[in-house]
Amino acid sequence: MKRVLIIIITAMLAAVFIAMGTACDGCSSCSDTPSGSDKRVEIELSSQELTMDLLENIELTATTKQTLEEVSWTSDKPEIVSVTAEGKTAELTANTLGTAVITATVEGVSATCTVTVIDRGSVAYIRLNNCESEITVFTGDDFTVSAVIIFQGKEQSGEITMESSDTGVITVEGNKLTAGKIGQTVVTLTGTHAGKTVKTYITVNVIPVSAG
Repeated sequence: MKRVLIIIITAMLAAVFIAMGTACDGCSSCSDTPSGSDKRVEIELSSQELTMDLLENIELTATTKQTLEEVSWTSDKPEIVSVTAEGKTAELTANTLGTAVITATVEGVSATCTVTVIDRGSVAYIRLNNCESEITVFTGDDFTVSAVIIFQGKEQSGEITMESSDTGVITVEGNKLTAGKIGQTVVTLTGTHAGKTVKTYITVNVIPVSAG
């Protein structure tokens, strides 16, 4: 009788342990793999606002937390301030007067720096007299660019040459641009002051002549 009772008790205990194991399978707190903890990715820039002189180069750095992913950099107006990035460091180049916003992003989290380019007079630059840094023309149109080298607020003598990155879209003869096929190209204006090369750029969009 005692042996039968022991067998019954042993069977009951085994059933209890099996039931506990089955219940534990659906319980996350019993899992061998801990649930992922929330991480809050952060990014901060060395400056939130900068003032640059024309053609000046400045480094901007990013500090990140809770991530090992690479930082991406963009400028909303690269014709004013362009960005050359390597990891968490970006070199900003002031191309022409104006304001641009530089954005650094990692894992969907962003930080920005507003950069204003001014003329302190310490660097020569090319001023566009009769157009903006981006223009739109019709196919077959001619456009004459007026530009001059400026240093310390005064016009300087010196030749300015122009070159199109796509001569199928825009051809250059002297300071005259002629629109060809539909598309977009960049015209580079180059001059020299005090032995140093100065440049500026015009983005040209060529569109079809309206049927009307």
